[in-house]
Amino acid sequence: MPEPSTREKSNQRQTVTDPSRNSPSRVQPVNPIRGEAEPISSGKVIAWKQVSVQKVDDVTERASQALDEIGQRVSAAYDRVQSGITDAYERSKWKSEELARRARTRARLVVDKYPLHLIAAVAGAAFVAGIFLRVWRSSRYE
Repeated sequence: MPEPSTREKSNQRQTVTDPSRNSPSRVQPVNPIRGEAEPISSGKVIAWKQVSVQKVDDVTERASQALDEIGQRVSAAYDRVQSGITDAYERSKWKSEELARRARTRARLVVDKYPLHLIAAVAGAAFVAGIFLRVWRSSRYE
């Protein structure tokens, strides 16, 4: 018989120490009425969904516009760079052709007006080159 009395005491202790059970100081949650809460919450969900879809569409549209603008800017920059490179190539080609033309004209002039001077200049340059090669060769093997 002592067992039932101890069980009752343990149950009493549990109820006394557990404030969540039937305590007057604990506020009990109020369950909303299902009929009224569902249409309001589903209406809010539908409105929220529509707003979210609209925001996503706006962000997508702005991103698309930004990408289009970036693509146009990159294309324009590429065209400018390409035209600049083409212009630089054409200028350098023209300048090199002009330089070659001037050198040919000047060489013909020198050959026609001063043939002996030209032969003497070539011989002198060859003589000086020979001296430098001889000095370099002799100093290399010592």
